[in-house]
Amino acid sequence: MKTLHDSTGGGKDADDNVPQKIEVLKALLGNAVFVQCNNGKGGKGPIIKGWQTLTLKQMTEAHLRQCECPDYRIGVVFGINSGGLVGLDCDDDIFADEMFRLNPWLLGTLTTTCNRGRTFWLRITDRWPRNAFLYLNGIKVGEWRADGNQSVLAGQDTETKNWRRFVCRAPAMAIPFSVLVWPKRLECGGENIRHPWPPVPLPEAMLPDVSAVPLTVSTSKDVEQGCRTKLRSTSSCSTSTRSTSEGEREQKQKRLYRSLVGHLPATEGTRNAMLNQSVNYLIHAISEPLVIKFLLRHFDEKGKPGGWSDTRDEHEKSVRNLVAGCVRDYPEKLSEEQRTIYLSLRDETERTTFRICRDLAKRDDPERGCPQGLFLLAYGELAARLDVGTGLAEKVLKHRFRDELKIVAVVTPGTRRSKDTPGLATRWRWLLT
Repeated sequence: MKTLHDSTGGGKDADDNVPQKIEVLKALLGNAVFVQCNNGKGGKGPIIKGWQTLTLKQMTEAHLRQCECPDYRIGVVFGINSGGLVGLDCDDDIFADEMFRLNPWLLGTLTTTCNRGRTFWLRITDRWPRNAFLYLNGIKVGEWRADGNQSVLAGQDTETKNWRRFVCRAPAMAIPFSVLVWPKRLECGGENIRHPWPPVPLPEAMLPDVSAVPLTVSTSKDVEQGCRTKLRSTSSCSTSTRSTSEGEREQKQKRLYRSLVGHLPATEGTRNAMLNQSVNYLIHAISEPLVIKFLLRHFDEKGKPGGWSDTRDEHEKSVRNLVAGCVRDYPEKLSEEQRTIYLSLRDETERTTFRICRDLAKRDDPERGCPQGLFLLAYGELAARLDVGTGLAEKVLKHRFRDELKIVAVVTPGTRRSKDTPGLATRWRWLLT
């Protein structure tokens, strides 16, 4: 199965092509309004007028058979017509990867691609915004598609010869809109007039028919529990206690597991995509042994019950191979200055600390006083991520990274936790370019 990073090319592996079979598509989307679309020669939209008014009642057997005609492509009408089905269309992999970083659970929802970028398919269980073009730093990066809009799900673009293909072949997840986490400074609108995204308040909308949701879709409660907290939130631990007992570290690791891994899907057919993507971001957040430990726990709790056919030993072997490969390739992503220092580090504890600090510093969180280049990290939190004692975590970050290597600097010292007052994590500056 292709990973979320592999959305280029087209049609080389027929198993990845989305079949033009309504029965298969309904298994992924639940009940939806399907429509025939042009194949690229005469445009890309629906071939009939008034398609925006089609309803589920009009999805007769004859209409659905006509949609399967191989001379055309199959589109899906979004919004209230299809019970809250929406599409997040990403123009390129950069924006898609950013959305995935903020919402790791997206790897478990139906995702397709054709010529560029990808489309995340979701079913919103409450209100949702109207259609909008999305801009980041003044550049159009995607589109939110809802009522009165549609996207092609299956078929070939005859101009480029590319087929609509699966990036993740899984049912469309059902979630409340509030679960989605968006990049800072994301805007919507036109070329001249922009507004913050998402809009507040959301426009009034009819509630979707949730009975149209496939039974295999994760419930909104499951998703909400694991997705409301961004990866960064785990770095902003409210304590800078200098000594952390085994019990305290274990509690922190339980929170890390819930925020990083516990919410990930484990439905049949999603294992390879989940592993490829999750390992890639987990090595930037926790130590290698914890990555393996967390993903084995996920396998025990959700993988086997979810229908994964691999044995635990096979799963562990896959995880270890992926971890080794990601860690091996990591220096290639660094600048020459960063790579020189990274390769000179003494052990895996120092290398993991480097990856954690660099990743946190790349994020933009002005609400916490941390634009890019700054990050919050308490010694106890780092100890939990490294699975070591707080004393060693402090030694690596404070004495080694700050005093000897001079690759981080303290911006605001942390404060100790007291009986009545929570402590504050130290605010750091990443000094490498």
